[in-house]
Amino acid sequence: EHRDQAVARWIEGITASASAKAERQNARKAADCPYQAGDVLHGSWGYDQTQCEYYQIVNISGRRATLREIAADVVSNSSGGMSEYLTPKPGHFTNEEPITRIAQTYDGQHWYFKLHRSCSLDKWEGGQNYHSWYA
Repeated sequence: EHRDQAVARWIEGITASASAKAERQNARKAADCPYQAGDVLHGSWGYDQTQCEYYQIVNISGRRATLREIAADVVSNSSGGMSEYLTPKPGHFTNEEPITRIAQTYDGQHWYFKLHRSCSLDKWEGGQNYHSWYA
């Protein structure tokens, strides 16, 4: 009797998990990409340091976007101890070539671009971002 109850709970768990997965997949497929041309994106990554990446969307069609890296300003009086705070400079593009990325979402609500294996880009909502380096 205990075994039958355990098996029934196990099957219920598998069914609930499959149902939740299907709901997330349907939400992803039905979601509209919220990004627009001109949006500034930020990502940070690093192990012994924190690297900031800033990009701006220069063109978007559906979920496919063309991104260009943009420069950053150091926040005054924020440097010290091999770190500083940065803010992006929209429209001040670096010499890097534009890149194309696909906007991704895992639940239809939270969106991002995968820049590389260590960094995802989210919409920059203003404010300062921590940046550090070590010799």
